[in-house]
Amino acid sequence: MDQQIISRRSILFIGLCVGLYILFYTLGDLLHNRDSISVCNESTGISVVIKTSQKEYFVVSKASIKDILSCIGKNVPFYRRKLDNVSVDSEFKYQAIRERYQVGNERSSHYLEELSDIKDNFLIINSNRKVLVILRSTVSPHLIQKIIRQHEIEKVYMPANSAYMPEIMQKVTTGMDVELYTLKKGENTGSILF
Repeated sequence: MDQQIISRRSILFIGLCVGLYILFYTLGDLLHNRDSISVCNESTGISVVIKTSQKEYFVVSKASIKDILSCIGKNVPFYRRKLDNVSVDSEFKYQAIRERYQVGNERSSHYLEELSDIKDNFLIINSNRKVLVILRSTVSPHLIQKIIRQHEIEKVYMPANSAYMPEIMQKVTTGMDVELYTLKKGENTGSILF
């Protein structure tokens, strides 16, 4: 009485489905030739993963190491073990990332400087649409207003960790042609193409 719990045909079908999923996931990433940005709002701050059309990955964050690695895991392909540049606010975080990923070279560092301007609590991305990412929830709205005007920002991503921040930003940007996006804790924008 040799009863089969699952047939060979079912096992073959499941294996084929998994293989096709991995193939299409990998091909989709390889054929995607546009710059993109992914913004994650985790419990301790915002992390940003930038992917360029040359398949370079940059990480900018002031969040905890756990939150940074979570954002990288969500936005960098599982087979990719190299980050071209990492900008974090402590050597400890940098070393923790280096334990898991190979971190890039000088060319990438120069490219990141051309691509973005990293301030204390802000990241300004200079692509065809200028984007401002607020890395911390406690920043001066008037400073944000000044940066938006000075750099001609079109999109602003900010954490919604406090109830008053979105309201204040609406008032500060009244009369400006700016799109405001608030990210709740644990929210990820996915890839935003430029």
